[in-house]
Amino acid sequence: MRAVAQGKSAEIDAKKATRSGSRTPVAAAKIGVSKVFMEGKDMDANLYRSAQLKAGNKIEGPAVVLEMDSTTVILSGHTGNVDKFGNILIAPSA
Repeated sequence: MRAVAQGKSAEIDAKKATRSGSRTPVAAAKIGVSKVFMEGKDMDANLYRSAQLKAGNKIEGPAVVLEMDSTTVILSGHTGNVDKFGNILIAPSA
């Protein structure tokens, strides 16, 4: 079965995240440290509250970003970059 929709799309203004500045480093969103098992070993991961992250923040792995309805894991050797819409874009650090 296939569905095709035609018509003018709705104009939607995407809500942008607040921009990070020197006054709002990623450390402001940190809520603790937890033991995690990644890459075959135990390690410490920083815990962050998603709602407190700002556009431009960089999160070095290992890290866990907590939300009410989801969890984002950033592996060791990776960095999460918060974009202007509040998405966390994860890529290898190197």
